This record gives sequence, C-alpha cells and structure tokens, in this order.
Amino acid sequence: MKRKELEYPPKNPDLFRGEIASWKFRENITFAHKRYSIRFRITFADGTTISKEHGGFKTKQEALEQKNELITLLSNHQYVPYRITVKQFFDHWLYYYMIDDRKIAYGTYMSYRNVIYNYLVPKIGDMKLDTVDRGVLLDVLDLFPSDPLLNMAYAVLGASFRYAKKTNLIYKNHAEAAILIKRKLRRKEINNKAAAADSPLEIITSKRKYFLNEEEICRLLYLTKTQFPDFYLAVLLACTTGCRISELIALRFCDVDYRKKELTVDGQIGRPIDISDIPYGDRVYQRVPPKTHAGTRTIPIPDFVLDEIAVTRENYLKKFGEHYDDCYQGFLCPSPTGGASNRGIYKKYFNVLKEQMNMPKDFHWHDLRHSFATVMEKNHVNLKELSEVMGHHSSDFTLGTYVVKEQPIYEGIGEYLDIIERAAQESYLSRASPVKPQIMEYPGDPSFFTQLLEQARAPGSQGEDSPEDEKSLATHTKIPYNYAE
Repeated sequence: MKRKELEYPPKNPDLFRGEIASWKFRENITFAHKRYSIRFRITFADGTTISKEHGGFKTKQEALEQKNELITLLSNHQYVPYRITVKQFFDHWLYYYMIDDRKIAYGTYMSYRNVIYNYLVPKIGDMKLDTVDRGVLLDVLDLFPSDPLLNMAYAVLGASFRYAKKTNLIYKNHAEAAILIKRKLRRKEINNKAAAADSPLEIITSKRKYFLNEEEICRLLYLTKTQFPDFYLAVLLACTTGCRISELIALRFCDVDYRKKELTVDGQIGRPIDISDIPYGDRVYQRVPPKTHAGTRTIPIPDFVLDEIAVTRENYLKKFGEHYDDCYQGFLCPSPTGGASNRGIYKKYFNVLKEQMNMPKDFHWHDLRHSFATVMEKNHVNLKELSEVMGHHSSDFTLGTYVVKEQPIYEGIGEYLDIIERAAQESYLSRASPVKPQIMEYPGDPSFFTQLLEQARAPGSQGEDSPEDEKSLATHTKIPYNYAE
C-alpha cells in the first residue's frame, strides 16, 4: 500500500505579509475623470508596501469623509486590505500557519482537516471571508451531527477567525458570538430533551468524565502488579505523573534524574505530519515533540516509583542489552522487542483490569490523567504547580477540564430536588464511614500507598475471594467514576 504524503495547497503571497504596520495618505484628494479619489500606501509587517485607491466620489467632501473613516479603520486594526475566499483562507491557516508555524500534532491536523474540508469548505468555501457573518456561521454549526464534532468546530472557527482578525483579513470576528449563541442553544436543547425524557439523567450525563479516587487507584495498581507485572510501570507512571499515554510510551531511562528525583518529559510517540523524510519501510510513528510548548516539563517522582524504574532497567538490560548499544536511551515502557511501544499494546491488559474493577466500558486510559489531577486538587496541591506538571498552559484549564467534581449539580430538570435529597443522604451516610487516611503529599507518599494497598488486599487474596473482595470499590465509600458537568 502506497503511503500518502502531505501535499500543500498553492501559496497566496498576500497572506504572508502579516499585520498592517503603517500607512501614509496623499496630502491632497485626487481629482480625475470627473470624480474624486483617495490614494494611500500600506506597509505590512514583512516590509511589503502596496498602493490602495478608493474613488468614485462626486464631491470633495464625500472623499474627505471617506478618508477620515479609512484612518479610523486603520487605527482600530479593522481595515481589510484585500479580499480572499474562505477556502483560500483555510488553506493558508491550516498548512502554512498551524503546521509550519504552530507545529501542531498529526492528530490535531487530521481533526482540523476533517472539520474544514468536510463541513466548512463545502458549505461556504466560495464566499468572501469578510462577508461571513454570525448568521452564516450559525448555519454552518448546525451541520455538525455530534457534540464531539461540534466542539472541534468551535476550536477551528475560534482559532482561525482570531488569526484572521489579527492579520486584517476580516473587519469583525463574528465567530466568537456565533459560538457563544450555539453553545447556549445546545444547552437549552439538551435541557428540553432531559425534561421530556423518562430518564433525564441519561441525557444530562451524556458528557462523561470519569476518575478513580485514591483507594481505587491503589486497587488498580495491586491488580496490575500481581497479574500483569510487565504492564505495572506504565500504570504506575500514569497514576503518579499524569502523563499522556503518548508521552508515557516515549519516556526513556535517560529522562530520569535519580539525584533530583525528577522525570523530564520532552517528547511523545506520534506520527509526523510530513513523512517525506522517513525512508520507505521505516516506522512512521516516531519520537516527536510534545503536544504543546507547555508539554516540555519536569515532574517530581517519589522514591517508590524510582525503585520500580531501577528494577525495570535491570530487566531491560537482561532482555535487550545485547541488542542495543546504548540502553540508557531505552524506553521505560518498551515493546516486546525493546523499542517504543504503541498504545494498542496496553488495550488488552487494561480491558481485563477494567472488567475486574467493574469500571464503565467507556473508561479510557486518559481518565487516569483526570484521576491524577482530581486527587492532587482534592489534597490541596497548588494549582499552578499542578498545571505545570500536567503540561497545561493555565491552572484554570486544569481545574475546569481535568479536575472532576465528585458531586454534580443538575439544573433545569424536574428531578432537581430529588437529586439534592439523594446527595444529602449520601453525605449523611458518609459521615459514619471510618476516618480518612492521611493526606498524600505530592507526588506520593510511599507509606500512604503501602497502607492503601494493604487495605485493598482482601483476606482471601491467596485463594478464594472474600465477600468484601467481591464488592468492587465502585460500589462503596463514594460515588466513583463520577459524571461531572
């Protein structure tokens, strides 16, 4: 099968000039062919200068008024020096800005390309970009058949129209208002469906967010250690560092600083967007830069994780030492052949563990990252430091997107008071539970984990499971795998 390499659309030189840096008008209004006109020159950020003319005015006063209006537009960064179609704009924005300048990942490129060329361009591709208003964008947003696609459309339109406004390609950014209106309409639609449904919770909780609490994390680690020891370090690192799976499988032994007790994340396993430099027959998925600039970071790790890394390295040397000249460059979570793993290798083991712990079928590996953030926030870890460890650009994003609230609030439905009452009963019952263990200090207290592991072990773990063993951690103490709004 012939692999498909990246093909760039033709360049539009007008779109590489950048913002308007300065302008200069002629002192006098020009009179020619019985009409008045205004002539001026615009200089762009790259130094390019172009001449512009606005004419056809019957009187000199009309021309002067237009000149003042143009000066106002230029001063407010609202003047559009040239007009392009929506397709021309997105060709430039996706390939020459997002790929070449922003260095987006392959997965992001594929998602953006799907939204642009399967939905936006077929609908409005031939329109002039500066004529796309709020109504047009709302019609476009109605085309997306699912919430995940709609959220991706929000990302594409929001980022692209901000860029268009910054580079003087549009007079006003109508995307912001269109996205805000669509979000409100979508929430109203969901609430109306919930009110009319027999089981409104199924409608309201369609946006799933799961997490494991401390006890469940330790139960997961115990099961992994006893049943799939080769898989254990990957799960341990996911639960104690919050790394993305693409970052986790790219970690090498040389990324571990045993003296400082730190782990350096500076890459991920992914497919480069442009694979033309990769020889045919070589693996396409390689070690590439992190997802974002904030993805390059150092993460503190506790002693018990360092011990596990040291044991893993000894095993790596025994298994693959004779095949690799520099085992220091070896991967912490290698494939069966010693090279970089892929996320598909973990699916089989993870599914078995999910079944044993009675996790929902749609609990994903990425939810371990949510679990890490939620446990850290619950134990009062500084949010700024947590966002840096997670590789996020802001603590607000970490708190709003990754920290899962344990008790959701459902509004706008008839059963609202019943839900509050049930929540109150849960709170009352939880007061009778044993005293909580000591708070885990970031990034982990070995004694705390050991204590929880001992608690997670059932008395009959060596033989038949005890009745308490058979009761999953998903059915007591708290409401685990919680939905969050």
